[in-house]
Amino acid sequence: MRLVTWAMVACALAGSGCKRDRPLPKEISEAPPEMREPVRKALETGKLEVSPRIRQAAEDTPVEEDGIMLEGPVSTFVSSTTPTLRWRRDERLKLYQARVWEAGGKPAAESPWLEAGEWKCEPPLTPGVKYQWQVAGKGRRSEMLSAKASFTVPEPDALERMAKARERLAGNDMALAVLYAREGAVDEAQRLLAGYIVRNPTSEEAKKLYKSLRAQRVELTKK
Repeated sequence: MRLVTWAMVACALAGSGCKRDRPLPKEISEAPPEMREPVRKALETGKLEVSPRIRQAAEDTPVEEDGIMLEGPVSTFVSSTTPTLRWRRDERLKLYQARVWEAGGKPAAESPWLEAGEWKCEPPLTPGVKYQWQVAGKGRRSEMLSAKASFTVPEPDALERMAKARERLAGNDMALAVLYAREGAVDEAQRLLAGYIVRNPTSEEAKKLYKSLRAQRVELTKK
């Protein structure tokens, strides 16, 4: 699997001489109107519609510093009850443990000690609940904790809409990102668009949507 970095995305965004995307692919044109029309509108206008509910999920973003950096989800809704937590590993550390808890400090989930920089949260979390999470790390001579971050699991109806979108739009990350953003799952929408841009560096539509998403997220999460 090719690793997508923000530097790669920035390079693609800076490219020139890009071509326009083709008309809507079959999986979009034949999707239900509630999926098809938001995608069509986004591609025509170059703007993503980001749910204002993201304000409910927003908290201070962990400051990037030396050590374990939480990459996501951070101040966002997620698309399932078993979100994948991702963090940047530190060369001084060998093993990591992700810890998730509800407001008030009640433990919700805890990973085994892992060498990887990601973990799919188990057991499933509760819809409609806001969570905090943190990663502990240990090495031969070092132990440390990351900063804390938060995310919110949407209500069941939003989870169902995103699950249907994943099924109907499988293989078209740009279209899926549009629908995720509408539900407030902005971290995942941004990741989908970033990957799409790296794979399709001449896509003007994806570049415009990526810029729109980042700008709106900054604006919506201002305090």
